[in-house]
Amino acid sequence: MTTNPKITGYFDRAIFYLLVLFCLTATVSISMSEIGFFGAFFLWLSKMAYTRNFNFKRTPADFPLFIFALLTLVAVFIGLDGGPVPANRLKPLSLMLMFPLVVNNVKDKKTAYKLFLSLFVSLFLQSAIIIYKGFATAELARGIGIGGTMSVTLTAGELLVTLLGAVLCFLFMEKDKKIRLAAYFLLALGLLALAFTLARGAWAAFAAVLLVFGALQSKKVFLGVLVILTLVFVGSQFYKDTVIGRKINSVLDLKSGTTPQRFAMWRSGLRMLKDNPLGIGIDNVIKKYPAYAEPAERTRERGHLHNNYLQIAVERGVLALIAFLWFLYVVIKTAYVNYLKNSDLKAKAISLSVILALVAFLVTGTFEYGLGSAIYAPLVWFFAAINQLLITDC
Repeated sequence: MTTNPKITGYFDRAIFYLLVLFCLTATVSISMSEIGFFGAFFLWLSKMAYTRNFNFKRTPADFPLFIFALLTLVAVFIGLDGGPVPANRLKPLSLMLMFPLVVNNVKDKKTAYKLFLSLFVSLFLQSAIIIYKGFATAELARGIGIGGTMSVTLTAGELLVTLLGAVLCFLFMEKDKKIRLAAYFLLALGLLALAFTLARGAWAAFAAVLLVFGALQSKKVFLGVLVILTLVFVGSQFYKDTVIGRKINSVLDLKSGTTPQRFAMWRSGLRMLKDNPLGIGIDNVIKKYPAYAEPAERTRERGHLHNNYLQIAVERGVLALIAFLWFLYVVIKTAYVNYLKNSDLKAKAISLSVILALVAFLVTGTFEYGLGSAIYAPLVWFFAAINQLLITDC
């Protein structure tokens, strides 16, 4: 059976447009971003069935990803109590499908560049929504912040900081003056929105993003970033009674807000892990938590432990956590090598964007379970995958 090149081309264009839809809505709409993501994945499967070509592009990260996916699949069936597999247990696996989808369908820098510009549109939309709601309601003045309220996702701060690193890269590496001007605007808008979310983990992540960006540029840039961050923190000491001042100081305050609750959850999670080093199964934290919780926590429902690493280890086992960290190491190392070896500025910007996005993920993952978020996790898998095309494109 011969295939028609025109039909194959239609598949390719449709997959691209659905990925654009994902990128445009990646921060603002779970339903629309999932239409883009899963629609593109379905068309990719249909294209393979039509062409009878099931060859997959290989990457250095494939083996650790395979181990992590396999252990995740095993964890789906742990603690089922003889019942059917609930659909929610399969969510972590389904979100991982973004990696092979992007690796096998984003084939050049030009396509990747267009998808990044689409992500910037999404950043603009989410930032504008957050700022509008910040001024239009009393939430900000009350110190609550935007994110988790008023139809704005709880992971808004994480989403913003993950994309702001990419904006920073394009600001300094893009030759097109219009793109640089747009990046200036987006960086300012995104930073204001990030402040409005009042997400302490995201703020700490942005500081880490700036430091890594500076370190990869030059010693002078790194020292400049360090001085600016120090001045911001010192300056906040004179404005402790303001909303922003309180939040900046609360980053290092371990005894106020939700921080003590997080410590209690982490201690409970470590006790679970000690008794179940091979994992308790996906979505079983809420069942097991009361038996391991401290007295003040036993009446609370905890579906997750507000920590990516602990959540993975508790649900899927220590080996799964090792495989996941191995995967991230390979992706970041690959991105770093691409950044150093690639002479094309657009390619360098994409590689550095991947590094900064994953730095943001690593830091925010200490305080939240972003890998379980239907809107945040696909973005992380997208960044991990997009850099793979540059391995052979240098």
